[in-house]
Amino acid sequence: MRDFWSAPLSQWRRGEPPAEAAVAAAAPMDPRASLEYFAVLNRWLRENRVREDEGALMAQFDQIGVGPAREFDAAKLDDATRRGLEKAIANGHALLRAASQRPLDDVRNGWIFPLGLADYGHDYLMRANVVYGGYANRPEESTYAALMVDGNGELLSGAKRYRLHFTPATIRPPELSGR
Repeated sequence: MRDFWSAPLSQWRRGEPPAEAAVAAAAPMDPRASLEYFAVLNRWLRENRVREDEGALMAQFDQIGVGPAREFDAAKLDDATRRGLEKAIANGHALLRAASQRPLDDVRNGWIFPLGLADYGHDYLMRANVVYGGYANRPEESTYAALMVDGNGELLSGAKRYRLHFTPATIRPPELSGR
C-alpha cells in the first residue's frame, strides 16, 4: 500500500489512491549524448539572459550555430560541422570525467565541504561538472559534506563499522566565503 499519492480532484476519493496510469514504453534518452545537446543549449541561450561580460563567448557559440543569435538545426549541418560537434560531445564527456578527479579545495579535517558549487562565476568546467551530476543548491541551503577516508587515512569500506563523534567545538558550521 502506498502511503503517499496524488490525484486530480476529479479522481480523488477519500482513502483510495487513484488507479495507476499505464506507462508507455519509451527508449531512454540522454540529450547530452547526441547533437540534441546543442539544440537544448541553443534553446536555453535564446530564452535566457547571458552575462554581459560573455559577449565574445556568445559570438563564438553563434559561429558554430548554437549561440543566442542563431537557431540550431542539426539537419542543416554540413558533414565537417556535424563531425566536429560530435567530437566535441565525446571530448566534453572525457573532460568532465577528468575534472571530476581533481582535488577539491574545501577539505577540513578529512571532510570535503564543497561550498562553491552554486557560485560558478566564470568557472564553466565546475558548472558543467555539477550539472552533469545533477544539481547543487547554494551553500546557504545545503551542505554536501563527504568523507572518503577514516581517521587512519584508509579508504572507507562497507565491510567496516565507523562511529562519528562530534564535540561542541566541531559541530559549528564552516564559515561561508564572503560572509
